[in-house]
Amino acid sequence: MSENRAGMGHAVILTAIPVEYQAVRAHLTNIHEELHPQGTIYERGTFPSPGQPWDVVIGEIGAGNPTAALEAERAINSFQPAVILFVGVAGGRKDVELGDVVAATKVYGYESGKAERVFLPRPSIGRSTYRMEQRARAEARKPDWLQRLKGALPIRTPIVYVAPIAAGEKVVASTRSPLAKFLQAQYGDALAVEMEGYGFLQATYANSQVEALVIRGISDLLDGKGEADAANFQDIAAQHASAFAFEVLAKFDDTRTTQSRTLPFPTALPERENAPHQVTELLAIVLEKIGESLLDALTGKVSDEVWDKLKGDPAQTALRHALGAAIQRYATSQQRLDLARPLLEMDGFLTLPAVRNELAQLVRFEREPNAELIGQQWKASMDNPPPWCDFTSEAKRLLEYLQIELRNTGVFRPAFDAKSLDAIAARAAASTESLAQ
Repeated sequence: MSENRAGMGHAVILTAIPVEYQAVRAHLTNIHEELHPQGTIYERGTFPSPGQPWDVVIGEIGAGNPTAALEAERAINSFQPAVILFVGVAGGRKDVELGDVVAATKVYGYESGKAERVFLPRPSIGRSTYRMEQRARAEARKPDWLQRLKGALPIRTPIVYVAPIAAGEKVVASTRSPLAKFLQAQYGDALAVEMEGYGFLQATYANSQVEALVIRGISDLLDGKGEADAANFQDIAAQHASAFAFEVLAKFDDTRTTQSRTLPFPTALPERENAPHQVTELLAIVLEKIGESLLDALTGKVSDEVWDKLKGDPAQTALRHALGAAIQRYATSQQRLDLARPLLEMDGFLTLPAVRNELAQLVRFEREPNAELIGQQWKASMDNPPPWCDFTSEAKRLLEYLQIELRNTGVFRPAFDAKSLDAIAARAAASTESLAQ
């Protein structure tokens, strides 16, 4: 579904279980399904905030920190949001009551440590971003968020805390359990316990261009979980967390985030007079040159007759668009913008036969592309490569973005569906026009 999202903020909200997902979904309009190339199913809708409307993607990902890290990384890469939130329920550990909300300043990963005669913790911490934490503190002082609750207001006014949370892979159901005693001894300032926040914030830490926050409603206390469940507090806590999350989103100023997130990667090209027009024109020429080189690497994989059709304008256009979008996804910070300069050179390392053959593996499906080789050539193309940079990891990131963008084109999607370049050939032979984007 195509729609104009200009002027809107862009956010992703992840949840673990259905009750959390439905509580978030209730705040959106114009909802439709979106399918990730690797199978994850999201829904996308509009949050009609008075200040700035938001384009919001929501996902229900299941429980656990590893899953949360994986799905947060995937959602960030796919949708490039300005803000990503994890919203759901948690068990109250201390100082909170049922229905209260905790916005995490940080989330302890309490499973980290060394097992000797006694378990020796090695605290690992995920942090919400500073601007989101500050906005959460500002909204926690005001009652405005309560107006976003659906139905009648609760008899007891819930309190919002901005404080630490602990996360692991276990459900803590009693204050007398060894784990509860361990948390009290080692993570005494954590107000709540859950299972996804640490993994989620590890993923957002690696994507510093995105603002991130974990928000939890207290659905049960460590003692009395059964009574809380019977009183439907999981639904109530999910609704409270969602209401506060959308109040934070409504009051969040996306201006600075959007500017940094959409850093214009064509500035990596040489400066010229009349720069905006000429840089764009030069960029198209560079991408076309790289695209032609990549197409050359596919020669011999299909018949000559079909190849003539495949190598026409639709395939060149699709490659140019995919390459441009992948580089723009990559260059979302000043450091990566500097690293991206060699990607935008007319006869740069991307056109080297060895490199283009590795890029071609994305649609040849013979083997995985050799990211180490690409990384070595990338590093060699720079006069002063930064010593901190792991070029193999950067190459893997670029390959992932290019794969996503290629799969989203009408030309190359059939190859990914069939895991074979022959699928493109068959479609090209049927109708060249049908390949156009």
